Amino acid sequence: MGVWADKVSVIPPILMRKALSFFNYSIVIFLLAVIPVSAFGAVLATEVQFPTDAPVWNVRDYGAKGDGVSDDTQAFQAAIASALDAPGRYGRGGASQIVYVPNGTYKITDTLQNIIPNNGKPIWHEGFYLQGQSEAGAVLLLPNSCPGFTDPAKPKPVIQTKSQNGAVDAAFRHYVRNLTVDIGTGNSGAIGIDFLANNRGGLYHVTIQSSDPNKIGVSGVAMDARYPGPALLKYVTIRGFNTGISMNNVSEYGMTFEHITLQDQLETGVYLGANSAVIRELNSTNSVPVVTNIRGHLVILNGTFTGGVATATAIDMRGAGQIYCRNITSSGYGSVINENGGKNVPGNGAIPVTIAEYVSSGPYKAFPNNSDTSLNLPVKETPDFNSLDMTQWANAAPTKGLPDCLSSIQAAIDSGKPIVYLPSGTYSISNTIILRGSVKKFIGLCAVLLPTHDFPKNAPLIQFDGGTEDFTIIQDIALVGNAVDSHEKIATGIMNNSAKTLVISNCDVETYDNTATGVGDLFLENTIGPILNIDFPQHVWARQLNIEGSSGAHITNNGGTLWLLGYKTEGSHPAVEGNLHTLLVNNGGTVELTGGFFYPTGKFAPTVPMIINKEGSISLNYKKDDVTSLNYPVQIEDIESGVTVDYPATSLPGGNDCPLYSGHH
Repeated sequence: MGVWADKVSVIPPILMRKALSFFNYSIVIFLLAVIPVSAFGAVLATEVQFPTDAPVWNVRDYGAKGDGVSDDTQAFQAAIASALDAPGRYGRGGASQIVYVPNGTYKITDTLQNIIPNNGKPIWHEGFYLQGQSEAGAVLLLPNSCPGFTDPAKPKPVIQTKSQNGAVDAAFRHYVRNLTVDIGTGNSGAIGIDFLANNRGGLYHVTIQSSDPNKIGVSGVAMDARYPGPALLKYVTIRGFNTGISMNNVSEYGMTFEHITLQDQLETGVYLGANSAVIRELNSTNSVPVVTNIRGHLVILNGTFTGGVATATAIDMRGAGQIYCRNITSSGYGSVINENGGKNVPGNGAIPVTIAEYVSSGPYKAFPNNSDTSLNLPVKETPDFNSLDMTQWANAAPTKGLPDCLSSIQAAIDSGKPIVYLPSGTYSISNTIILRGSVKKFIGLCAVLLPTHDFPKNAPLIQFDGGTEDFTIIQDIALVGNAVDSHEKIATGIMNNSAKTLVISNCDVETYDNTATGVGDLFLENTIGPILNIDFPQHVWARQLNIEGSSGAHITNNGGTLWLLGYKTEGSHPAVEGNLHTLLVNNGGTVELTGGFFYPTGKFAPTVPMIINKEGSISLNYKKDDVTSLNYPVQIEDIESGVTVDYPATSLPGGNDCPLYSGHH
């Protein structure tokens, strides 16, 4: 780490943040060229294997060799089509099937897609799930100068996910995990992954690289099709290509990114056309711009940019988009941030420049004495756990089909094994599952849980009582509140009744509530739902949370501390007084929201605020979509010491774009 030299300000005091607010940044120049880079580069995931009785669609069973010589394209596509067309595949909740890629080098000569062939016509389906054994070991490799991949005017992806047939926003639950895509050499028209996912889905522990000595290729990850997100890219490394990550489309929905590493791009690291992107932990080694933003809503928390040149800008804002940045360190670039209109944060050659906080406009606030900065809450990483010892896995599925699976699931939980799993399928239960004992991970291999008709009304499907472990994970399970043959909501989602840490990851969840003893740390990651009720104070870290369609307030925080990275809502909001369809209600708690995207699709009472902050502390960064003209006239109802101020949409850029709202001291 080394020792820092004294701080020296190179900006005259009159230009500092409080004196001239239109710059809206705090900047420090360090005179020591040693940069303490945090270890947030791409981290290889633990190797992933499954028990023999956990049905997955292994590409080796379809003839894939993984020897780097045999053409494995057809074997992969056959496994994908079989998984998408598997019996029970279209059960309630969208149960998916996992296509598994053991370690090996697989020669791929055509695009792998989420399609089922049908008399020569492809049928696109949601729920594409490609799981490698390990990021470094499971490699999909294009042969050098592969036909179809050599023309940059006709880009062609190695992997492509698209929306359900005929739709543009039904690419639900697409995942690629734990593998490497290598486009080889001479493939200047190649895209690593052309990725579209909606509501939840993502790329986890994925490396995408061009092995060409000139680093040629179109894009590492292209998300240019309508409409990307919400979804999560986490622990993704991209080496080479003209563009590392491309989002060149209309301003609808958006993506969440965490732990992204970019290296050796030829034109730009991230290209943002008009979408929303929130990025935490961005590590770039490039001479070209790290981000080129045309008119999107951009958030970057914690970035380390090295390798820049004096003629380039690290964050190049070319249009009317808004930007919020925090904890950015840049070296080599002529400018760290250059906004269209003349606002410029200069670089200082090889000496690192650190920006504490920067906003393109604002901060906006209802009470003049509130802070000019964000809350900057401490962030914890989402805990994870895995085991390759298959004797530590317990299968919770009944040995034969039963109308009520409660007893088999509860018995597996109480078996003493740290991992309890449900194979893909739909499981009806007659009462609440109690998560307790030594369970460290309750994983559904894309399973669905729902109630029987005699399930206790308004009881939770899962109650977390804690146990011997420090944390417990609920992962890849869809919780559905109505019985398989009914639309009547019977059950709620998850009730937290423990002081231990709970993680809810890549799930569909109806609701979340906690009891007076359920105050342990909560992590929500890449989750649909839940209607989030923090009834008793606890700490919450939420990444890529998608809540839409609820009849009441989406999030109610009663005295808790809530950190949100990427929060999207959507739906018709027929709110009336007494039945608020408010997106966030903070009652005396602390909330930091970065990267919100709000998409109203129906009319509502003009007096209903979008966000309520009642005697609490709040800082907000969000975008209300601009595809529709629908809007909340009152963006934030801020209440402090009994005084209420309705902060209107008309006070924000474009009436819908908020780089920073401060409701705290």
